[in-house]
Amino acid sequence: MQAAADFHDALPAGTAVGDFVLGEAIGQGGEGIVYAARHPRFGAVLVKEYWPKQLISRAGGGVAEASRAAWAPDLRRGVERFLALGERMAALPDHPGIVRIHAAFPANNTAYLAMERVAGRPLATALAEGALRDPADIMTLADQLSDAIAFLHHQDLFHRDIAPDNVIVTPGRDWRAVLIDFNAAKDLMVELTRSVAAVVKPGYSPVEQYHGAGSEAPGPASDLYSAGAVLYRAISGEAPQEASRRLYRSDHSTLVALSPPGFERGFLAAIDHALQPRPEDRPASADIWRRELGVVPGGAAAEGGATRPAPTPMDIWRLRASRDEASTTMHGPAAPVPPAPAAAQPTIAQTTVRATAQDAPTAPSPPRAAAGAKGGQGPVTLAILALVLLAALSAGGLLAWNAGWLGGGAAENAGDPIINMLDAAAEELSNSADAADAADAADTSAAANGAAEGAGPAVTPPKPLNARMWLGEADYPQGATRNGDVGIAVDVDAVGKPVACETVKRSGIAAYDSATCRLVTARARFDPALDTAGTKVAGRYTGTVKWMPPEWQAEPEGEAYPEPAAVSGLAAPGQCALGPYIVFFDWDKTDITPEAATILDNFIGNWQRCKSPEIMLAGHTDREGSAAYNAGKSRRMVASVSAYLASRGIPASIISAESFGEGQPRVPTADGVREMQNRRVELTTR
Repeated sequence: MQAAADFHDALPAGTAVGDFVLGEAIGQGGEGIVYAARHPRFGAVLVKEYWPKQLISRAGGGVAEASRAAWAPDLRRGVERFLALGERMAALPDHPGIVRIHAAFPANNTAYLAMERVAGRPLATALAEGALRDPADIMTLADQLSDAIAFLHHQDLFHRDIAPDNVIVTPGRDWRAVLIDFNAAKDLMVELTRSVAAVVKPGYSPVEQYHGAGSEAPGPASDLYSAGAVLYRAISGEAPQEASRRLYRSDHSTLVALSPPGFERGFLAAIDHALQPRPEDRPASADIWRRELGVVPGGAAAEGGATRPAPTPMDIWRLRASRDEASTTMHGPAAPVPPAPAAAQPTIAQTTVRATAQDAPTAPSPPRAAAGAKGGQGPVTLAILALVLLAALSAGGLLAWNAGWLGGGAAENAGDPIINMLDAAAEELSNSADAADAADAADTSAAANGAAEGAGPAVTPPKPLNARMWLGEADYPQGATRNGDVGIAVDVDAVGKPVACETVKRSGIAAYDSATCRLVTARARFDPALDTAGTKVAGRYTGTVKWMPPEWQAEPEGEAYPEPAAVSGLAAPGQCALGPYIVFFDWDKTDITPEAATILDNFIGNWQRCKSPEIMLAGHTDREGSAAYNAGKSRRMVASVSAYLASRGIPASIISAESFGEGQPRVPTADGVREMQNRRVELTTR
């Protein structure tokens, strides 16, 4: 064991804090220092001192103080939240899988948490020594770990640091796994310490924790990912591939693919389900995950009938998009689909058109405004509004996923509301496109006749390719109440080229790129609620499905639905622009946002046109953190952009990078000031 002097700023043994006498420091992390201690009534305990080491230092007499005066308010806020969390944890009922919290109290200008000292060894040590190899032991571990997580989640608490070193395995034949070292304030730690690295454990932390404070609210999905990673390590002998890497490129092997002996396939599939990189693709709750694992009656693994996790709405979208690409475009025929039962059939808002030209053509299904209207009319406003509404089921009813969803055709999936939602949307868009095509043909003929009479050259309005959009948000079983109207309003010029784009209404689940009128996020989440018997009694489905960017050009021969390699943007077609291109980063984050991804895709398209032999990246930060921290952050930002480019096929050998920290701001600021325009990576080619 290390001596207290080996830990940064640890108090000496024998120091009294409250009613506790500290022994030696036995551990230190990004959030605090842990001491062995004694109490007159509780005996041997552990005491955790709130110590975010990147913004705190020790003054005389062991009193804590902020490292910079500007950070003092943050430190006070951190202490208050740490105490509030500790008091909630101390009030919890006892649970065999959760470490008991004795007290939370302030002292020395910081806060302390006193907890039970659990006898046993860390799970990391047990696994390294070859223990818990038997499938029955791992099933027991899964049962105890998921039960403890479900208990926490029912109290609206989240651990957020589940890993083999934070699980203690008690000794003896009737061993139990106990979760220790809560880090339920992990979002606060990122916010206050300015460091994602301080609270991330590669292999065990989900991707949303790499993104920093505010990227994802604490929720069940984060703990389930980490618990799944622990079980993956116990079964496979190694931790899963780092979550941030799996978003772009992954050679991660699923447990179902590895097929270790002695385990039910459904059990392995449940762990793989929890390890999905994106939180919306994981189980919606710990209770649901326990059923998938088969550790409660009625679970999938226990029944032995499940070979994969139940599909999420996003699974259905991916299946549908890959299986029937033609039916999801505006210019392709929609496959006939048997109608769903009336109670489950979604409704689709008609695609509508608003035209400023007085003689805009009309059709039974409102067409697009004709490009090249008579008399050179001004901009024509084209509004595409597609609302998908998932109808309510009867009280206590559920979304009944078709058991054959992977291979089933239209008839097999006729009763599936998600499949019918997509089919209905495709048919509606196709009908609107047919009417618009007829209007285009009529207008083209009129223009050609005018040209023959000397009225000017004929102009054939271009058509948008790859346009597809479905937005869905509904509550059930309360009824088919609309609460997710979202649309795109596109202004086009006289030949149909987009000149502006905006959201008709922002639902909070979608983001739009205003330069290309492209839906740049695709998310879906199904969150059921459970009654005391474990029955799903209500819930919420929210989702957005990707709307591909329209390419305003004539359709190519023999390829009706091409997927563009890159979105054209800052440079005109065929034109080579050297940049700079600039991508910005949210505060204390180094992940690639959807907006940044769009800019990087524009850059990649430019690079493909230019065939540039060298790409230069320059990373910069604001002055919010220390100079040393900002220097490191600018390096991480550059590394994130470099990894994204490499994942899109750009050779790493032509990418050079420099990191300037806070030294070259675009907007001059004082120390401690956050400024997004300064948190950036600039890309140039030559």
